[in-house]
Amino acid sequence: MILSYLMYRSGLVPRGMAMLGLIAGPVLVAAAIAVMFDVIERGGTVQGIATIPEFIWELSFGIYLIVKGFKPSPITPDSLTESGPVQRDGGSGVPMPRRGKGLVANTRPAERP
Repeated sequence: MILSYLMYRSGLVPRGMAMLGLIAGPVLVAAAIAVMFDVIERGGTVQGIATIPEFIWELSFGIYLIVKGFKPSPITPDSLTESGPVQRDGGSGVPMPRRGKGLVANTRPAERP
């Protein structure tokens, strides 16, 4: 349920797919609680039917990620830093502060006379 909520909020997968997980999770939990209190039979038809939406959610989520991957994230690096935009160093993928802005004004060592 937490995964489907996070996927719904972030928009990294289609909303309908995430909504299926938001519906399927509580249905599966309700069936499990009903089994615990002997309301329905363990491994019975009702529990099997309650498992189908969760199965479809997990299967479609896995296939979607294998085929398409995540959508581009709406969260940008600019929104993650307080000092402003960041630039990539070109290889490691680690955000580097822009030169001349923020705390790092000059990255060259001071010249000695």
